[in-house]
Formats: sequence, C-alpha cells, structure tokens
Amino acid sequence: MKCGDKEWQHCRVEKMGCKGCHYDKKNIEEVIKGLESLIDDRLSFLAPDDYNDENNIFLKDVKVLREAIQIIKGENYK
Repeated sequence: MKCGDKEWQHCRVEKMGCKGCHYDKKNIEEVIKGLESLIDDRLSFLAPDDYNDENNIFLKDVKVLREAIQIIKGENYK
C-alpha cells in the first residue's frame, strides 16, 4: 500500500528526506527476507537435541520471528 495524499500531508518523515514509506510492498518483502535470514541464523546454533527444548533461547527467537512474519503478511497481503 502506498501513502495517499492525506497520509503524505501529515507524514513527519517526509520532511527528513524520506526515501519511501514503510507501507511500500518492496520494503515489506525485504523485511520478511531479513527476518527469514535471522531464523536461519538462529537455527544454525541448534543441535538435533535442542529442537525439543521449550526453554532454548534460539527456539524462542525463531518462534517470535515466525510470528512477526505472519503478522506482517496478514496486515499487508490482504
């Protein structure tokens, strides 16, 4: 979704040299790719035995990152 005239008129960022809005779909896809990269990074620290450990900090990170991706996709891909 792009900013409309009303959003642009009231945007505070544009006065600071905004290069694009966070609503830009391309930027959202880059954010999702970054989150997916973080998931891969966290999974690289896990041994096979760690996948069943609910208290493992890396598994907790992966869960939060996956939830964030779902939230972003849900809000921006409707």
